[in-house]
Amino acid sequence: MTYKIKYYIFYSYLEYGKCANCNEYNTYKAWCHSCDPDIATRWTSRSRDIDDCVKKLQIRIVAYDEAIEWIPYDRLSNVKKIGEGGFSTVYSATWLDGIRKIDGNDFNYLRVREPSSLVALKTLSSSLNEFDNHITCGLYGSKLKTYGLTQNNLFQIHRAGYTHADFHSGNILQDESISKNMQSYIADLGLSKKGNDNDSVIYGVMPYVSPEVFSCSPHPKFTKAADIYGFGVIMSEMSTGQRPFDGYEFDTDLAIKIWKGLRPEFAPGTPDCYIEFAKQCMDSDPGKRPDAYNVHNKLKNGMKS
Repeated sequence: MTYKIKYYIFYSYLEYGKCANCNEYNTYKAWCHSCDPDIATRWTSRSRDIDDCVKKLQIRIVAYDEAIEWIPYDRLSNVKKIGEGGFSTVYSATWLDGIRKIDGNDFNYLRVREPSSLVALKTLSSSLNEFDNHITCGLYGSKLKTYGLTQNNLFQIHRAGYTHADFHSGNILQDESISKNMQSYIADLGLSKKGNDNDSVIYGVMPYVSPEVFSCSPHPKFTKAADIYGFGVIMSEMSTGQRPFDGYEFDTDLAIKIWKGLRPEFAPGTPDCYIEFAKQCMDSDPGKRPDAYNVHNKLKNGMKS
């Protein structure tokens, strides 16, 4: 049995072809793990912090088409502003070199690119911090491959010791795969916090901010339980198809009402177990809210108790 397994692994390496640099068999399609990570890091942004942040991910690359890259600005064209939020601005652009792809078949894999690829650019005052947080939380290599936004869940962010601190539906990306299955991806870790760091200001989208955050001013505390509260609000939004507290002004009066117990509504016909769990996530007492692990298991098991 051991012989067969070793033979199979060796055969797999054979079909990947040989590395042009060391002439050994590639470890994956057109990729040599002995040579290519080192070659991939032979660049500089002229910023030591940026170089260190990106390169520590590049040395872990195991496939050519999963590589995070440093893209010089002069390799982008048609840069257009398409949106702006409280903490960031988003642009569309054409990446002249294009997304990495692998062409060919067994024994003859080729490295190619998809020239003039349309990409999204995001500016944020702490964007390097956000990128580093994605790496630390293990949320790299997903739908926005050159930037590394997440395909993973809130549980993984919390398990890494972080709070998202700005968890609302605008930071949930959705993608419909070839199999027609809709998948959701948590984005925007720019405001995430390590541990229980305090802030000097309250930020975020008001309907999703937990009541205890309002009561902690002038030193608000964004915790994992506050993220869970935001998740409960998103559940209500999915039920109604409308933004929470639609028709309200997002002002101090609404903040006071949320602090006193006002919660978003649910659409008629929403299953009782769904409403009950969402309300548990939005409980006024942070200690009575489920943690991300329990939320994950609850949804995985179809809301069964």
